[in-house]
Amino acid sequence: MESSKYEFVRKLCIQNLHEDDYLLFAANEQAELELAGMAETEEEFLQLLTERYPVRMLSKRFQLTEESFFQVIQVIDQKIHAETLKHLDQLSLREIPLKDPSFSPGNHKTKNFILHFTLPETN
Repeated sequence: MESSKYEFVRKLCIQNLHEDDYLLFAANEQAELELAGMAETEEEFLQLLTERYPVRMLSKRFQLTEESFFQVIQVIDQKIHAETLKHLDQLSLREIPLKDPSFSPGNHKTKNFILHFTLPETN
């Protein structure tokens, strides 16, 4: 459950990045996910990363040097991780007893849960 919560909050933090950071990070993550999908083991994935080195292609696309692209991705990744940890405690399941025919047949009292999370706007 904890890793699911972490991934959920992480995705929200990624979506909340400034547009330029989001475009860089999303392109890099997509390239890495494609390579991961081609690999059957972690070793194969690392080999594909080394052989295909998506940073080379992406740095050209975004008109950056390979080193600066790699550094920017590292900074964005650290920012996402820090924001995720910061907001992880704000995620909670709240029980809401509902007595409404539209929510339960026969108007029986049921327990329903709502996922409550607030992420401050940074854009």
